[in-house]
Amino acid sequence: MEASSTHRSAISVVIGYGNPIRQDDAMGWKAAQLLQRALPPHAVEIVQEHQLTPELVTRLKQARLAIFLDASVNLSPGAIRLQTLYPAKMQPWSHHILPDQLLTLAEQVNGEVPPAYLISGGVQQMGLSDRMTGTGEKCAARIANLARHLVLG
Repeated sequence: MEASSTHRSAISVVIGYGNPIRQDDAMGWKAAQLLQRALPPHAVEIVQEHQLTPELVTRLKQARLAIFLDASVNLSPGAIRLQTLYPAKMQPWSHHILPDQLLTLAEQVNGEVPPAYLISGGVQQMGLSDRMTGTGEKCAARIANLARHLVLG
């Protein structure tokens, strides 16, 4: 269910998530930081999280657009993928939820969801370190650039 634009604010919400001390798993965090620097103040709400949790539903309530930024072990290192997201069937979870499941919760709680995308980047390494690989850094920059284009529409 999509809301009319009269109920939406002009602000997009970008959620970069992952583990900032697991090398390229910090890709979502890094892309969110780069995006924050590339956009005018107040153009976007940037959120950085270790994982997606139900509490993030409130951030989506009046968003014009939702963009999730994450690392992926299912892509080749340095590759990026853009996916359109829709609310998904809820399944029990133990400690985290997926972006489409968060949209389902938002739809149940808020009655509607904003248009949403997931931008994923392929990791090279995920060892214990607060430094990303060169491939991860470049991938995060490409993710931020794609997110910037989506936000500016």
